[in-house]
Amino acid sequence: AALTAIDNASELDPFEMAQRISLLLKRTALAAYPRSQVASLSGSEWAEFLKVSANGDQQIAEAAGMLAGAAYRPDTDGRLLTSPARRWIRHHRA
Repeated sequence: AALTAIDNASELDPFEMAQRISLLLKRTALAAYPRSQVASLSGSEWAEFLKVSANGDQQIAEAAGMLAGAAYRPDTDGRLLTSPARRWIRHHRA
Protein backbone atom coordinates (compact mmCIF):
# COMPACT_ATOMS: atom_id res chain seq x y z
CA ALA A 1 0.00 0.00 0.00
CA ALA A 2 2.84 2.39 0.82
CA LEU A 3 4.46 1.75 -2.55
CA THR A 4 1.17 2.37 -4.35
CA ALA A 5 0.82 5.67 -2.49
CA ILE A 6 4.32 6.70 -3.61
CA ASP A 7 3.56 5.64 -7.16
CA ASN A 8 0.32 7.65 -7.19
CA ALA A 9 1.75 10.81 -5.58
CA SER A 10 1.72 13.13 -8.58
CA GLU A 11 3.44 15.93 -6.63
CA LEU A 12 6.67 13.92 -6.37
CA ASP A 13 9.42 14.42 -8.89
CA PRO A 14 11.19 11.24 -10.09
CA PHE A 15 14.11 11.64 -7.65
CA GLU A 16 11.82 12.17 -4.63
CA MET A 17 9.95 9.07 -5.71
CA ALA A 18 13.22 7.13 -5.86
CA GLN A 19 14.20 8.34 -2.39
CA ARG A 20 10.88 7.27 -0.91
CA ILE A 21 11.05 3.87 -2.58
CA SER A 22 14.57 3.40 -1.23
CA LEU A 23 13.42 4.26 2.29
CA LEU A 24 10.44 1.92 1.99
CA LEU A 25 12.66 -0.98 0.96
CA LYS A 26 14.98 -0.38 3.91
CA ARG A 27 12.03 -0.17 6.33
CA THR A 28 10.58 -3.37 4.88
CA ALA A 29 13.90 -5.16 5.24
CA LEU A 30 14.28 -3.94 8.83
CA ALA A 31 10.83 -5.34 9.64
CA ALA A 32 11.53 -8.70 7.99
CA TYR A 33 15.17 -9.38 8.89
CA PRO A 34 17.28 -8.92 12.02
CA ARG A 35 18.32 -5.29 12.44
CA SER A 36 21.94 -6.37 12.87
CA GLN A 37 21.83 -7.95 9.41
CA VAL A 38 20.25 -5.00 7.55
CA ALA A 39 20.68 -1.65 9.30
CA SER A 40 24.28 -0.95 8.31
CA LEU A 41 23.97 -2.06 4.67
CA SER A 42 24.46 0.52 1.93
CA GLY A 43 25.81 0.73 -1.58
CA SER A 44 27.00 -2.51 -3.12
CA GLU A 45 26.36 -4.45 0.11
CA TRP A 46 22.72 -3.32 0.11
CA ALA A 47 22.41 -4.21 -3.59
CA GLU A 48 23.82 -7.67 -2.91
CA PHE A 49 21.40 -8.16 -0.01
CA LEU A 50 18.48 -7.22 -2.29
CA LYS A 51 19.67 -9.74 -4.89
CA VAL A 52 20.27 -12.58 -2.44
CA SER A 53 17.01 -12.09 -0.57
CA ALA A 54 14.97 -11.89 -3.80
CA ASN A 55 14.79 -15.62 -4.30
CA GLY A 56 16.61 -15.51 -7.65
CA ASP A 57 14.24 -12.98 -9.22
CA GLN A 58 16.00 -11.70 -12.36
CA GLN A 59 14.16 -8.36 -12.50
CA ILE A 60 15.27 -7.54 -8.96
CA ALA A 61 18.83 -8.71 -9.64
CA GLU A 62 19.02 -6.41 -12.66
CA ALA A 63 17.63 -3.43 -10.73
CA ALA A 64 19.44 -4.02 -7.42
CA GLY A 65 22.19 -1.49 -8.08
CA MET A 66 19.70 1.19 -9.06
CA LEU A 67 17.47 0.34 -6.06
CA ALA A 68 20.46 0.50 -3.71
CA GLY A 69 21.66 3.85 -5.01
CA ALA A 70 18.27 5.49 -5.47
CA ALA A 71 18.46 7.69 -2.40
CA TYR A 72 21.80 9.19 -3.42
CA ARG A 73 21.64 9.68 -7.18
CA PRO A 74 19.58 12.68 -8.30
CA ASP A 75 19.38 11.26 -11.82
CA THR A 76 17.43 8.21 -10.59
CA ASP A 77 13.89 7.97 -11.91
CA GLY A 78 11.62 6.45 -9.27
CA ARG A 79 9.12 5.44 -11.92
CA LEU A 80 11.63 2.82 -13.08
CA LEU A 81 11.95 1.42 -9.56
CA THR A 82 8.31 0.79 -8.75
CA SER A 83 8.04 -2.60 -10.42
CA PRO A 84 11.28 -4.15 -9.06
CA ALA A 85 10.58 -2.68 -5.61
CA ARG A 86 7.09 -4.20 -5.61
CA ARG A 87 8.54 -7.55 -6.68
CA TRP A 88 11.13 -7.45 -3.89
CA ILE A 89 8.51 -6.56 -1.27
CA ARG A 90 6.34 -9.48 -2.42
CA HIS A 91 9.05 -12.09 -3.04
CA HIS A 92 11.86 -11.52 -0.57
CA ARG A 93 12.52 -14.45 1.68
CA ALA A 94 13.03 -13.63 5.30
